[in-house]
Amino acid sequence: MLPVGVIGAGPEWDSTWRPALATQSRLKIAAIYDPIAVRGETIARELETPLFGSVRDLFAQSTLKGLLVLDAGWLGAWVVREAERHKTPVFVARGAIAQEELAAVPEDILGHLLVQPDMRRRYTPATMRLRELTATKLGGIDFVGVEAARDRTNVSEFAELIDWCRFVVQSAVAQVETEWTEAATGPSQRVKLAFRKASAGQPVTAEVRFSAAPPPSEAESIQDFAAEVACRSGTASIRGNRGIVWRTTEATNEEQLSDDRTSAHVQLDLFGRRLVGGLVPVATLDDLRTAMVHSRAALNGDH
Repeated sequence: MLPVGVIGAGPEWDSTWRPALATQSRLKIAAIYDPIAVRGETIARELETPLFGSVRDLFAQSTLKGLLVLDAGWLGAWVVREAERHKTPVFVARGAIAQEELAAVPEDILGHLLVQPDMRRRYTPATMRLRELTATKLGGIDFVGVEAARDRTNVSEFAELIDWCRFVVQSAVAQVETEWTEAATGPSQRVKLAFRKASAGQPVTAEVRFSAAPPPSEAESIQDFAAEVACRSGTASIRGNRGIVWRTTEATNEEQLSDDRTSAHVQLDLFGRRLVGGLVPVATLDDLRTAMVHSRAALNGDH
C-alpha cells in the first residue's frame, strides 16, 4: 500500500473519507496533521498513526507518496503551492480550500504536479452508469438538462454542475448563455451551454436550470440533483447519486445502484493509481479553472 499523509480530517471525515479509505486497498494513512489539534490527536490515536505538529513537518517526510488535503484550515492554497515546492502530489477535497482560491493557483504549477481536486459528482454510481450506457446501448449524447436547487450566486456550485455536463458530454464548452424567467417561487435562472462536439451537424447542448429554493445542507447536496439526457438511441433520467432510468425503443429500465463504490472511493482509487504512474484520467486544476470561468460567465450573464 502507498503511504500518504492527511492534512485536516475535516467535517466529512466520518461520513465520507474515512469509510472510503477503509474500503480501498491502494492508500495507507501514514501521517496526519490537523489545524484543530484535539481532532488531530483523536484521529491519530484511533488510526495509530503519527501526528505531526505542522504541515512543514509533514512535507519533510520523504516516505510519503502523496497528501490528502481534507481541511487546510487557515493555510488555504498555500498547501498546494508548498506541495509544488516539494513535488508532492495532492488530492484536495471539496471544502478543504475555497474553490476560488484553489482555481487561482498559478498556471505554472499545472504540468509539474498532480493536483487532483474533488469533483465528486463526476463519480457517483449514476454518473458512471450513464457513461457506460452512452458508450453502449444509448449512444452519443445530443442534449443534457440539469435541474438543481442552489444558491445561484455561488460560483463554485455553478462550476460543479458545468463540470458535470462537460464530463458526461466529453467535450469543451464553446458558448455560455444565461436566461432569467419568473416562476411562482421567484426568479429562475437557466444557463445554456453549447459544446464543441456536434451531433447530426448541430452542437451538443446542455441546460442547467436553477430554482429559487434555498440551498441544501452540505450532507444533502449530492442528492439534490436531477438530469435528463437525450442520446442518439435512447434517453436517461438521473435522480440523486444512485437512481437512473434509461429507455430505448425496446424497453425501459430502472436501476437503483449500489453505493459500495462511492464517488469518494473512486477518486481515492484514481489518485492511488496515478501515484504509481498509471495513465488514468482524473480531474485536474485545469478542469476546475475552466468550470469556474464558465460559471462566472453564467453569473455575469456573459454570452
